[in-house]
Amino acid sequence: MRIALVVHDYHRLGGHSRYCAELAERFAREHEVHVFANRFPLGVPLFPESAHETGRLYLHPVYAQRSTALGTVLSFFVPATRAIRLHGPFDIVHAQGFVCGHYDVLTAHICCAAWSAQRKVSGHDYGFKERLFDAAVTRLERWLYPRYPAAPVIAISRRVQADLARFCGRHTNVTVIPHGVDTGEFDISRRARWRGETRAELGWSDAQFTALWVGDLRKGAQAAMEAVARNPGQHFASVARNNPEPFRELARRLGLEGRCHLLPPTNEIARYYAAADVFLFPTTYDAFGMVVLEAMAMGLPAIVSKDAGAAELIEHEVSGLLLDRPTDTGQSAAWLRRLEENGEWRQGIAEQALALARAQSWDGVAEQTLSLYQKYLEDKV
Repeated sequence: MRIALVVHDYHRLGGHSRYCAELAERFAREHEVHVFANRFPLGVPLFPESAHETGRLYLHPVYAQRSTALGTVLSFFVPATRAIRLHGPFDIVHAQGFVCGHYDVLTAHICCAAWSAQRKVSGHDYGFKERLFDAAVTRLERWLYPRYPAAPVIAISRRVQADLARFCGRHTNVTVIPHGVDTGEFDISRRARWRGETRAELGWSDAQFTALWVGDLRKGAQAAMEAVARNPGQHFASVARNNPEPFRELARRLGLEGRCHLLPPTNEIARYYAAADVFLFPTTYDAFGMVVLEAMAMGLPAIVSKDAGAAELIEHEVSGLLLDRPTDTGQSAAWLRRLEENGEWRQGIAEQALALARAQSWDGVAEQTLSLYQKYLEDKV
């Protein structure tokens, strides 16, 4: 099978980029795989032949104007469409959102219209460029998803599936295939060593109970900080790309000074999971939230709002703790206290979380996706 995967960026640092990298690596063992993207990891040669005994992996650079997010989306579309035609034909063209003019399979990693609506309800402060991006991309979504009704759409959660029906008019031929997690990278056997090393590097004591947030701070970190602030002695840590200054000011207002650690992004996020005691994620919106499975794979009990797609995999009070409302800081604080005080309960949830994460492998995601390809090709005949 000749497969084309089309994505703006191709790397393993998260989101739809990692999704493509995980699928491409597995598909290339038995098929010929071509990746069309604007950015690749530094040092990766273009058009390499894979080391697999069968199958090959080819990387094709595609032009995009990268000054803004909207510029990237719009400028990538035509060059990617041309490049696919030049190197085709392909049995499957698998697009990641609005990336090319024709697709056989489309993965919805987010419904921007739903995310925009949630931002308005939550009162997030976003600038003009982001509002312009929302306005343009939501229109593109309404054009994209109904365009080829016979072509299957993959939704990464039931939430996204429902959002596509509500906001984009895509009601049929949508299959839910949740993301996976790499338990080789997020390896629980390294937790004990990494915990001590990372805490020493950060200047944390062995005794401090620390709740970790990973991702965009504007999506619910305030509620997480407020929950930790209710519990004297507990610490809050975040790993995020946001400007930390507004959250440092929030920490001062909440009395979290000395207990709030706003850390920059890192390519070694597994070490920070290892250093923490609980993953606290009262997000106001996440189509999935790979960070939830990553934390669970590193043995952390997770407190997650039902606004994260990954919450659909969790059994409440068995493999994690689910918040009906991300702003319910009283409930989050109560669970944090119980997790700190009851080590046996904490360990039991962590063990169930680890089992869930191990069952949600990228191998399984690849198998389900290939099965969908094959059914699509059979139905076309």
